[in-house]
This record gives sequence, C-alpha cells and structure tokens, in this order.
Amino acid sequence: GPEMCLIDRVGQTVPDFPLNIGYTSEFLDIAQATQLHKNAKDALQISRLLYGENSHCDYKKLGFYKILCLVRERGELENYIPTSIKALLAYQNASGLPLIETLPSYFENNSNAQRTAKALFINYKTLQ
Repeated sequence: GPEMCLIDRVGQTVPDFPLNIGYTSEFLDIAQATQLHKNAKDALQISRLLYGENSHCDYKKLGFYKILCLVRERGELENYIPTSIKALLAYQNASGLPLIETLPSYFENNSNAQRTAKALFINYKTLQ
C-alpha cells in the first residue's frame, strides 16, 4: 500500500531514520478529527510495539489490540485482574511454587476446582 511506499522511500533517502505510520479512516466532518487523531496515535503506538521500526498499522485492523489502547497505565490494567488471581499471584511469589501453571486447566474445567484438581491429579484441598 501507499504507507509501505512511503516507508521505503524515506528509508532509501534517509537510511538511519526509522519511520512508523499509524493511520485510520478519513474524516468527513471536523467533529471527528479529535477522535480519529487519537485512533491514529494508538495505531502508531501498537505498530511500534508489535512490529518495531519501519512499520505501519491501520487502526481499523487492530482488532483485540484496540482494547489495550484504552488502558493508558499498567495500574488501570491491573484493575481488571480478579481478586482471586491477584491472591494466587501473591501466594506464588511468596511460596515460589508455580501456581499460575494450574490456570489453563482451571479455565478448561470451567473454573471448577474439583474437576481441575482431578485433571491435575492433585487433592482438591491442595488446589484451594
């Protein structure tokens, strides 16, 4: 697309100049400008994180990553971690046991501790 042509042309002209492009829809009404500018900046940020230097990203194609753009600070993201998972992490850090490794089985068993314990071949009380 035209964005890659631009990246290639800048790269040929100024080889040591990294260029990332974030873009979104064109706006038809000036009232959309602020939101679409924010969307393009978010696409730019995700482009840098996912693809590194000399990359481009279309906000419309971000999919799930749009959610990450809504979270500006790590503290905000941590607000979405359930209390039970926070407790598990704290206990894991204190004990040194790899407790987080039990989570895939726990979720596969629809968060049922008894079925998870059976699947992991451990006592139900151990899992609690």
